[in-house]
Amino acid sequence: MIIEMPAWALTFATVGAVLTCGTLLLAIVLVHLDFPPFGPSVARRARFSSREHWHNMGFVAPWIYRDKSSIRRLPGAPAALTTPVVRFHTLHCHCDSIGLARWALQVEFVVKNDLLNEIAIDDMHARIFEANAFAPPLATISYYGDVRLLQDNSILVERRKYSLAPDEGYRIKLHLEASRIEAAPVYGKYPTETKGRAVVVFGLLVDYYVDTGTELSRRVLPSDCIYLFEFPGGATATCDLRALDTAALQRLRNQPGLGKERDKFIDRLNRYLNEHIDFQATPRR
Repeated sequence: MIIEMPAWALTFATVGAVLTCGTLLLAIVLVHLDFPPFGPSVARRARFSSREHWHNMGFVAPWIYRDKSSIRRLPGAPAALTTPVVRFHTLHCHCDSIGLARWALQVEFVVKNDLLNEIAIDDMHARIFEANAFAPPLATISYYGDVRLLQDNSILVERRKYSLAPDEGYRIKLHLEASRIEAAPVYGKYPTETKGRAVVVFGLLVDYYVDTGTELSRRVLPSDCIYLFEFPGGATATCDLRALDTAALQRLRNQPGLGKERDKFIDRLNRYLNEHIDFQATPRR
């Protein structure tokens, strides 16, 4: 026997099925995006809300995917300082030539949570203070030289949760690439890697969230030093990447036979370091 349902019953049944499926689909999407009600941890909430850079940083290195950076959790250890802070400690850095005028840079550092609350690392940036290719002064219109710095963002696109409980830390190896180019677009010479002297000065910024107990607060941690990359040029020259804090800058200044230009450069480095250490995040309007 066939039972025919009224049209109004079919309509209500269809609407009910659509609403049920829609609700289920929305729940799945929210869980996937780690929406706070479904993912209450600091890392999940931070990852959901940070879709764009939230503060003004000046000139920063563009991202490039190289899958060479790494991050690993360190075992918990008591805080070394009585004042609760998040600490940045540079371990070492080095560079290698990987092309005609291209170099691989690596900075290894530790981010340690000495706060009383959980934090979550949200982003990392290489903030560039100075880049100089020392291109020869030619009469060619539009001729220029430049040093480009790129930052590997493979850690950040993995969509993992980089949260740190109190007394925990991460040991991070951040990979960057520098290249020296020359160009004269008016004459059809587009940016080309060209041998020559190159200098880049940069610092690192780590964006993180902290759960204060009453809100999810966004903060920025500057590196404990700035980094100086130099390539003197020449067939047998090798690159150099060093971390510069106040003591390292003083040792650099005490070297004999610097000359006026080098002394002025060290003055600029000292200004960059002070500006970087005192960095205060200014939210974008």
